[in-house]
Amino acid sequence: MFSTLMSQAYKSLVTGGTGYLASELIFQLLSRGNEVRTTVRSKESPKNAFLKSLQDEYPSKLELVEADLLQENDFDDAVKVIYFLFLI
Repeated sequence: MFSTLMSQAYKSLVTGGTGYLASELIFQLLSRGNEVRTTVRSKESPKNAFLKSLQDEYPSKLELVEADLLQENDFDDAVKVIYFLFLI
């Protein structure tokens, strides 16, 4: 069932996008035509280099959202209009 879902285009949220597992999942989702939103601590961080290269490779398919778990309501925009949520 998972492979069937992954073969269709959906918008997913992957938390912790700069991590190894999260960035690989983001790549897999994008390569299957999905739109992905991911959370990062800072959009300007050098840790986002891989994500920025994915944005160049998949224009308008990857969105970076700054979010901090310690700040109330910081994830509100990140979770809007998504089909899947991957907490990594």
